[in-house]
Amino acid sequence: MLQPNALVTKNQAKDRWGITGNGQDARIEALINAASDWVEAYCRRGFHEATVTEVHTAKHYLNVRRPPIVDLVKSPGYVLHDAKAGILHSPYYTRYEHVTIEYKGGFDDIPAMVQEAALIIIQDWFTNNNPAGELQSFREGEISGTRAERINPAVPNSAVGLLTPYRLPVVVLP
Repeated sequence: MLQPNALVTKNQAKDRWGITGNGQDARIEALINAASDWVEAYCRRGFHEATVTEVHTAKHYLNVRRPPIVDLVKSPGYVLHDAKAGILHSPYYTRYEHVTIEYKGGFDDIPAMVQEAALIIIQDWFTNNNPAGELQSFREGEISGTRAERINPAVPNSAVGLLTPYRLPVVVLP
């Protein structure tokens, strides 16, 4: 059974690879669920539209965790600054140390690049027994070792590239 956060449908995956019949359905569903979880963890965000409540340390600008913002439900002292990027703004420092924001965010339709990345990952995991890719020996001067051919050993580089525009930054506060 597909999880609610599944980024593609079973039929999308089966159509992509020309799979007919139901013999591989359980495996395909498990791979869709695993790939969807991996994509959300890598991008540091959920993609499906949902109403979300988050607690933030109060400051002039807040970045929500499920952009784009579709609707602000509760945002004491904050106004929408950039809906697409998921940024709220408070024109003054709020008197609260922490602020609770409630909003509707995420995508009604999952972006095509995210779906394509998920399908690439699922296909790779479905067909490849070595998810790190080919291991290569190297020697550079006096240093030698073994390295994988992929940037991220879990997924193909092409999927990582497609997901990069949707990856939320890590914000480090002083």
